[in-house]
Order: sequence, then C-alpha cells, then structure tokens
Amino acid sequence: MTHHRSARTTVPGRERSIRVATYTCARAYSDVAWQEARLRAFLDTRPEWRLTASYLDVRPRSRGRGIQLRRALRDASQGRFDVLLIDSTSRLTRDSSELLAIIGELDAVGVAMCSATENFDTGTPIGRFTTQLLAAVTAYEAVMRDRKAGLRVHRTRADRGRRRRPRTRRVHTDHTDGGAPDR
Repeated sequence: MTHHRSARTTVPGRERSIRVATYTCARAYSDVAWQEARLRAFLDTRPEWRLTASYLDVRPRSRGRGIQLRRALRDASQGRFDVLLIDSTSRLTRDSSELLAIIGELDAVGVAMCSATENFDTGTPIGRFTTQLLAAVTAYEAVMRDRKAGLRVHRTRADRGRRRRPRTRRVHTDHTDGGAPDR
C-alpha cells in the first residue's frame, strides 16, 4: 500500500478542509434515511471535513459493484475528494477480498476510506494496520476454502470407488417340483 496523508489531520501551517464523499448502499429507499443521518452526524463531529459528493446505490440482491460505487471510485481517481465516508463496511461489500480491492484502489490514488459506525479509517496508522490484518484473514479464508473444496472432491472420489452396502447372493430355486431342493 502506498503512504498518503492522514484523512484526520490538516496540513500544518495552513487551514485546509478535507474533501469528503459519502457512499450509501441499501436494498430499499427506506433504508437510506438512517444511513444518511448517521453519516451527517459523523460529519458534524469533524469541522474540517467538507462534503463534496454523495453516492447512493439502491439495488435489490445485486452482486458486484453498484453503478454509484464505480462512479465514486472513478471520481476518486480523478482527485475529486480525499476521503470516502461509508456507514459500514458491510454496506460497501460483504466479501472481504472485494473490500480489500476497493481499499487498494482508493489507496493507490491517495484517498482514505472511513466508516462512520466502525473504528475503521485507512488514513490512520491503525487503519492501515487493520487493513493489513484484514488482508491476512482474507488470504487465510481463501486457503481454507480451497482446502475444504479439495477435501470434498477427495471424499467424493473415494465414495465412488467404495460400495455402500454389500451385495448379497440370491439363491434361485427351481419351483417346478414344488420348491423342494434337489438331492
């Protein structure tokens, strides 16, 4: 990860406001109001932060990045804001590898990501440490997922070669003489 200025501080010697963009993602418009209220309350505690853009994705059960998230990442690469403020990382994505990819894209262009409800800010040293820890956990999850998939394949192949129940021989009797055995 590249090093960039902290999103929580101003440049020493001059007053500089930090340009902030918010991103909200919800399944329905009814979920948007409380997220935006928390983001506004968080912004009110940071007088040096100035809201410059807001992005909103309302998408029912859609996988992948929303249209507005892609737009936010594009605007970040163009230098339109310094911090992307989100309500929660779970609202951004539920996949840890996707979260790391988004953080990496933002970090590459010098934009920090901050969560209003979690203690997560990639513009601080502890936030960068948390990101590294998340990367390690994600790598571990991937290894364990691959290992479990390999075990499943191994078990399936082993089960195919093994009989589940033993076959019994059927004794055919000749019923033409009343079922009496031959002597």
